[in-house]
Amino acid sequence: MKKITAITAFLISSSVMAETTKPVSAFEQFIAKTTPINSQAKAVDNRGVTIVTVGTDVTCDYQNDPIQDAIDDGFVHIRVAAGTYTENLTLGNSNMTIEGGYADCLAADNDDLTGGGTTAIVGSNNPASSVITIPNTADVNDVLFRRFTIRNGGQASLPFGGGISILNSPSNITLENLIISSNNANFGGGIAVLIGSPNIIIQDTLILSNTGQSGGGISCNASNEAVINFLDTGSAATGGIFNNTATQRNGGGVELIGGCQFILYSGQDPDNIIDFRGIISNSTVANGGGVSVSSGSTFTAAGFQFFAGNNDAPATIRANTADSDTNDSGNGGGIFVTGEGSTANLLNVNMQDNIAYDGGAVSAEEGGVVTTESVNFVFPCWSPGKCNRFQGNTARNTGGVFYTNQTSDLGTAIEVFSSQIYNNTATGQGSVSYISGTDASFFMEGSVVYENPGFTALYNFTNTSATYQFNTIADNDVGFSVIRNFRGTTRLTSSIVHNNNADDVFSNDTPVSETFDCLITHEDASFTGTSTTQVSDPQFVDRANDDYHINAFLSPAVDYCDTFITTPERDNDIDNQPRGWDDYIAGNEFGVYDIGADETYDNDVIFKNSFD
Repeated sequence: MKKITAITAFLISSSVMAETTKPVSAFEQFIAKTTPINSQAKAVDNRGVTIVTVGTDVTCDYQNDPIQDAIDDGFVHIRVAAGTYTENLTLGNSNMTIEGGYADCLAADNDDLTGGGTTAIVGSNNPASSVITIPNTADVNDVLFRRFTIRNGGQASLPFGGGISILNSPSNITLENLIISSNNANFGGGIAVLIGSPNIIIQDTLILSNTGQSGGGISCNASNEAVINFLDTGSAATGGIFNNTATQRNGGGVELIGGCQFILYSGQDPDNIIDFRGIISNSTVANGGGVSVSSGSTFTAAGFQFFAGNNDAPATIRANTADSDTNDSGNGGGIFVTGEGSTANLLNVNMQDNIAYDGGAVSAEEGGVVTTESVNFVFPCWSPGKCNRFQGNTARNTGGVFYTNQTSDLGTAIEVFSSQIYNNTATGQGSVSYISGTDASFFMEGSVVYENPGFTALYNFTNTSATYQFNTIADNDVGFSVIRNFRGTTRLTSSIVHNNNADDVFSNDTPVSETFDCLITHEDASFTGTSTTQVSDPQFVDRANDDYHINAFLSPAVDYCDTFITTPERDNDIDNQPRGWDDYIAGNEFGVYDIGADETYDNDVIFKNSFD
């Protein structure tokens, strides 16, 4: 810490001046500045490390000094009083804790957050520096940075990390209760992770209105040992990646390159539009309005409690936009996954109101793989029966929800289990799915697909394969056919396909292969019927109110199917009930499996309500 004369104290003029409402005399400044820290009775943390304070009042160890001075003097536990500090910080090569939000330095000494205010670190608009830099180090350090607003860092010319840059670090880094807003950089307007293998926890943090040429909110370009966990503890004001922009390339909210792993545990109440938790309202002119996953990276959205997360809300990816400049080049409004080894696992998600040219919610291309399904552990999920939900997504061309494309057989695939898919649209083909690209594949099981208007709902295009089994596909108002196979391979089995109008169930053009088995449909003239297909009313429980469970007493779907042609990949139905229950009231038509997404237990007085 620098020592200064009384005259210097009186005339003090620092590049960092915290806001204060109490004048401080020159004498008080002189006394504070000329008293060595080690002669004062200082607080220590639970590691026995000396805690120093930064602020404007006379009790501060660093009074009207930059926070960087405390770092440069070797202190590793720093508490900062409320105010605005205009500087760019570079952390040291050590374990470090930096905390803000204290009303003054006395409160900071006592770790008393009563009456605390906002501690803002404002970038000095330096195009060569992030607001916070966690530097290259060979050591594995524990870094905690919490209760700060970090804003106005960088410029478009800054290579990476307008708000926070993490460079070639192996450290354990916790970013907690931050607002990272209005920062700018080439890669990662809000946060950039470059090379290295850090383990990062971002908790109760709002990444808001940042801009990058790619990765508007977060960009991670590192190995598969780099892990980012993004979670919240239930506050609607924090815990989201919201309203960030990629101006030239992929990833309006999050960009993952080179093997990075990102786990999203954050999600909003779907009925509360001012809840910012999740990945919401981000945009890009290119691909991946919410998230872009490439070159072997992994994105996981987990809307359940398992180490982190909770069972009260889904992982949310909502209202993101790809192709924001509407030049017909930008896919995957919610998520874009491309490249061999690149994967997305979407578990108990709400993907809603996303927009793109192709693939309103999800686009998998050139070897990307996407799997999505409901997950139930010990406790029920956030919305039993609708734990995994895709609604209101829009493609301005094809694939209102799901889209694939690849130029050769790279393994591009989308797998969908136990999902609710409704009210999605596409201007062109496939209000639900459009599967294209040589040997790309689409697999859907145990899902309820309803009220997705368009020219077709499920479209399989040229040298691709699509499998639909144990699904309930109903009330999709289409202009041509519900399902179309254009020169590809299609399997439609153990499913209900039923509209209350004369729409064709199926259409094709020069098919490679087609399989139909164990169906209940509203017509069978449009496809090759079999002895296991029945044209009949499936007798849903409450069709008018979108309850597409089958009526156990009336539905012909009860105990209709065997598994000679189709064996379910998952043991449970959309309500997490075991498939293949032999209803002792219904007769077995061909087997004990119910047709569609629902295996009804309503005739089982013992087990239908889990013993209740």
